[in-house]
Amino acid sequence: MCEQGLEMASILPALRELESASPEDYNTVVQKPRQILCQFVDKMLTDVDVVALELLKKTDSQPTCVMLLDFIQHIMKSFPLMFVSAPQKPTKEIQRLSSDDECSCIDFSNWIITRLLRIAAAPNCQTLHNCIAKIIISLLWLFKNKNPFIFGVQTKEMLGLFQDLTCLSEKSVMMHQSSLWPFTIDRFIVAVREHPGYLTPAPLQLNSLLQVELLEIILLRILSSILSNVFCRRQRLTLWEISCSLLEHGSPKIRSSVIALSAKLIKLGGPPPEELSNMFFTSFVDLLLLFKEADRAELELYEEPFSELVKALFPVNTEHLASLHVIEPFYLNMFMDKLSIFIGDGLLKHIDSDKLRSALCHIFQHFLMFTPPGVVCATPIQKHRIHLICGAVTEMIGTQAKQEVIFKP
Repeated sequence: MCEQGLEMASILPALRELESASPEDYNTVVQKPRQILCQFVDKMLTDVDVVALELLKKTDSQPTCVMLLDFIQHIMKSFPLMFVSAPQKPTKEIQRLSSDDECSCIDFSNWIITRLLRIAAAPNCQTLHNCIAKIIISLLWLFKNKNPFIFGVQTKEMLGLFQDLTCLSEKSVMMHQSSLWPFTIDRFIVAVREHPGYLTPAPLQLNSLLQVELLEIILLRILSSILSNVFCRRQRLTLWEISCSLLEHGSPKIRSSVIALSAKLIKLGGPPPEELSNMFFTSFVDLLLLFKEADRAELELYEEPFSELVKALFPVNTEHLASLHVIEPFYLNMFMDKLSIFIGDGLLKHIDSDKLRSALCHIFQHFLMFTPPGVVCATPIQKHRIHLICGAVTEMIGTQAKQEVIFKP
């Protein structure tokens, strides 16, 4: 392993030379350290089966794949020019050079990201997934700080990949799964035009829904980390399409992450747009039924994110009152109807989670305090709903060893 470390250190002279290069020479000088790094990546990370076998070996030393991933993170921090050129004053010549530099940086980062995503999609490499996510997040933040244009290109590509994966998941529900695989992802592609020969091809190919899910989990983590910087009116619909699809079709682990992401989306721009409201609130209602059947381990996945989502969507603070009118009255009324029926049928008793029970009562408190005009249905129906919920809450009194007031009427 010491030999591998010394081999990686051979890139340092080339990186130091890059630091002293002029803007005009950047795209020429940067090729040498990039070529060296790509050779390491090809050797240690491209063959996913070899990476998985190395992770299985019991040894006191660090696996070479882990060493290389740590080294890539170090290069991004200490030698950012390896990944993105420094901005220059806008003359015509500099603009031409900058365009070439940006294309070169995009190709190189696409190559690196594809190699990382190949590992992220490998079930036998899950011990590396945390490191993979950190590297991609760091790379995107580097672009955000040094070159917003490249940041925009790469985040758009990431959202496109997310959409591809959600469509693939939806297709798997409707079609016989064997007809879908293998599926090749056409994202983060190195441009067809002339590119350095060291950017050797290695397609991102998926062979099962499990691999799709592993990618979705990492992409959710990445997206959550940069959400405030990619959220805008133009991307709002795309972000909610991804969230609603995953909320409907995702596994418990996926749903948990999506619920947390939805809470952030609501804080940034309010509830989902009208064209996705039905899908979102239908999935929200389905969550209540899911809680009733889920075991304790699964409920723990939902506790914190669902509580945050409820606080964002159904606030009980008067300063948030103005934002409530963006939820369509139809969906507010539908949700109150379902909530009263489910709680009246004993939902609070069947959910083995104090935090989730508290969240449901929080929703009821919101409706009692802030239901806007036009949402309140016929008075007898409204009274019946309140009676059902109050009766169910009253029945819970004294049934637990430790209790406290979770809402005030």
